[in-house]
Amino acid sequence: MGRLRPWVACFVLAAHAAGAAPAFAAPSDIANAEGLFQRAKALMAKKKYAEACPMLEESYRLDRAMGTLLNLALCHEGLGRTASAWGEFKAVEQQALAASPPREDRAKLARTHAARIEPKLSRVKVTVDAPVTGLVLKVDGEEKGEPLWRSGITVDPGRRAIEVTAPGKKPYSTSVTVGDAATETVTIPALAALLIALAACDGKTRVGAVGGDTGRLTLQNVSLGRLVDIYAYQRIDTSVADRRDRFNRRFVLIAEDVVVNSGIESQSLFDAAGQERSDADYEFRPFDKGVGHEELVILWDNR
Repeated sequence: MGRLRPWVACFVLAAHAAGAAPAFAAPSDIANAEGLFQRAKALMAKKKYAEACPMLEESYRLDRAMGTLLNLALCHEGLGRTASAWGEFKAVEQQALAASPPREDRAKLARTHAARIEPKLSRVKVTVDAPVTGLVLKVDGEEKGEPLWRSGITVDPGRRAIEVTAPGKKPYSTSVTVGDAATETVTIPALAALLIALAACDGKTRVGAVGGDTGRLTLQNVSLGRLVDIYAYQRIDTSVADRRDRFNRRFVLIAEDVVVNSGIESQSLFDAAGQERSDADYEFRPFDKGVGHEELVILWDNR
């Protein structure tokens, strides 16, 4: 099955996107894509789908040819990744009908396979105990809109990772295993409040954000609360695989004279046996006469 490249689709896109140039693959990418495509086809002939599919995925990333997408759909179907295959067959059908002249043969093939797979599709439904503004839900790293939560998110069978975030809330993650043609429901509990530094008491009034790529705490707003110095519980040797080895951690000062919410309750980083608690995020160290206030230790590596 050849690799028809969607030149027409590119020109149609360019016609609707003012000033946008058609995104053609570079000659070197086309050559690499063709090599991967041919190797994958040989593996598929031997039903070695687990080896072939990644090659086709990379081939399609390099050169978005319709034939590659069709073979990727066939590969995913053979591998049992029904949701991926169904979506790819539907995309091929649309591309084939939009081609000039239309590729009715490919459209029919894709339509037939999609119809055969559809009854086998697996889904995950999501309920949220305490909805909040700005909540984002991702399944296997891909964001899914709220309308899908109730109707059911189409997924490949197997173990699916679910992540939930919201402004000012602690992220929540879980997983669910979904069988063939099954629908599983996942309930997201109320998200815990995230510990946020509110202001610095250095005599200056500044407005900024909390966190960011640098991991540095900056001002959010001025507020009454508990005055603390903030320490990161930093790893000493970052190459050590065990991130919870307390002998490979040290307290490192990252911010001074910070006001935090007065209602935040203290936690302990360690249990009665002296081992780190897996559910702990921070602790307040007692009032220090030399410092003049409490110290806050965050179970966090800021490097």
